[in-house]
Amino acid sequence: MIVPRPIDAPPLLEEHLIPEVGVKELRWAYGRVRIGSAPGPDGIPNIALKTAVEACFENFRRVLTVCLRKGCFPTRWKRQRLVLMLKPGKPAMEPSSYRPLCMLDTAGKILERIIAGRLETHTEGPARLSDSQYGFRKGRSTVDAIQAVLSTARSAISGKRWHCGTKEYCAIITLDVRNAFNSARWNKILIALSQIKVPAYLLRIVSSYFLDRVLEYTTDDGADTYEVTAGVPQGSVLGPILWNVMYDRILRLKLPRSAKIVGFADDIAVTVVAKHLDLVEFYSNETIRLVRAALTDLGLQTVDQKTEVLLVTSRKVRETITLRAGDHYITSAPCIRAPAWAAKTHDYVRRAASIHRRACLRVICGFCSISHEASYVLASIPPLELLIDERSSLYHRRLENVGSEERARTTEKWQAQWAHSTKGRWTHRLIPNIIPWIERRHGEANYHLTQLLTGHGCFRSYLCRTNNDTSDRCPACPLAGGRFRACHFSLPSIHGGKRGAPSPLSRALGT
Repeated sequence: MIVPRPIDAPPLLEEHLIPEVGVKELRWAYGRVRIGSAPGPDGIPNIALKTAVEACFENFRRVLTVCLRKGCFPTRWKRQRLVLMLKPGKPAMEPSSYRPLCMLDTAGKILERIIAGRLETHTEGPARLSDSQYGFRKGRSTVDAIQAVLSTARSAISGKRWHCGTKEYCAIITLDVRNAFNSARWNKILIALSQIKVPAYLLRIVSSYFLDRVLEYTTDDGADTYEVTAGVPQGSVLGPILWNVMYDRILRLKLPRSAKIVGFADDIAVTVVAKHLDLVEFYSNETIRLVRAALTDLGLQTVDQKTEVLLVTSRKVRETITLRAGDHYITSAPCIRAPAWAAKTHDYVRRAASIHRRACLRVICGFCSISHEASYVLASIPPLELLIDERSSLYHRRLENVGSEERARTTEKWQAQWAHSTKGRWTHRLIPNIIPWIERRHGEANYHLTQLLTGHGCFRSYLCRTNNDTSDRCPACPLAGGRFRACHFSLPSIHGGKRGAPSPLSRALGT
């Protein structure tokens, strides 16, 4: 197969007009290399490569500069070793259950990062990518993409419906692209790069990056290779930005009235807002048709049976719409109304808190009967609901450096909850102020210490209460009983015969 070339490529520039690789540029590029990451086909450990770059810095800088000026991406760095990762919950015998990853030489990734950094000055400059793309971009995340969709839905169902009201229906449509990254056509990427006025030398080296790519994989008969003729390598540095440039065309489509598109990498969500259901259905079908046609022109296909539609409405009457995606018809799922949704959310929070508590119990080696409140304090981990509030505040103030400020606010709320809680009162007696405990730089809670700090452990009173012993009397001191407090507050055998003497533990904790 002939690899596509860019159409009407600009003439070659004189080499001296192409900026050399700067000192800061190279330090930034190789500084991003993770020491613990797996090496590529060359087998060179990342720590060895970083050491070599530091020792021969100018030599590496000259070589990378020559690559840029000659428009040549070294063939040896185009080899990619295939690693298949089984997707969670998928059957192992299905080929589609695996996610292909490409292990690339780290030296080539350094050059890729330099190219990507220079491309980014154009994709985020005046001719920037669409603001509807939230994937693979600095300062953007899945939370931003979700918020963009939800804000449209909230705005649609706010206000009143009739008598000149503003309330409308909102359809949220999600489309799935089949084998997206492996199907990206190289000529479409190069054309998209030229349309945003990327310099000629970057076009040439990206063209060279695509040529003569080889995939190495292992079969039952031994090692084999395959010539790659399309796609962006998953695991590469250049792949994400090249994908975004090509995919930008989808996000800039002229859609029907009140239709918006949001993208995150290859995932697409479309929102359609209208006053009446028939208009929502009409605009939604037209939007799906336009998006599918644009994807087909890029050489991509949607998995129509995975298309999903959610109809957001505040009406009590159950209403649905039916949309068409190719040869498939999809009936919308009704949006759960607020009270039921809130109850479901609380249920999810309770489940998450249960898992959060089990993790804390593992940290402190504690008994499963320890309360949530005590387990959080001993593990020095804030309650889950406070962490959620903290992350939410950090998201809304992400442009500010307020991490320590938000954590201090979380700790203050946590302290108030701990002081007014009715659970874990024995632990509270020993650790009334959580700040010195969570900020300590010595010691850790272990199996035995946790028993003393919680009262849940190998004490006769506890074992008898949980039906694991027949008597609550302690054989060492029958008069004191098997109470855990007596074990380290008043038991004569551990205080040199002096009953009622405070234990070293309580003195250390200031109780």
